[in-house]
Amino acid sequence: MGEYTVTRTTTIAARPDQIYPLVVDLHEWQRWSPWEDLDPDLDREYSGSPRGVGAHYAWSGNRKAGKGDRKST
Repeated sequence: MGEYTVTRTTTIAARPDQIYPLVVDLHEWQRWSPWEDLDPDLDREYSGSPRGVGAHYAWSGNRKAGKGDRKST
């Protein structure tokens, strides 16, 4: 399998100081990510920095949630 990247953009009706903490801390993604609801038994692993650059989040779930990771750069 090859590697690929998907990018999307959206406009959020909120101040940056309200949104930034929810994005920079990968632990907060459970609060807003639509993917989190695809598997109630999703396995999550956090490593690296606690937040921001160097933070790493990996997940593994059912067929809908799949398996992947996110590294903050």
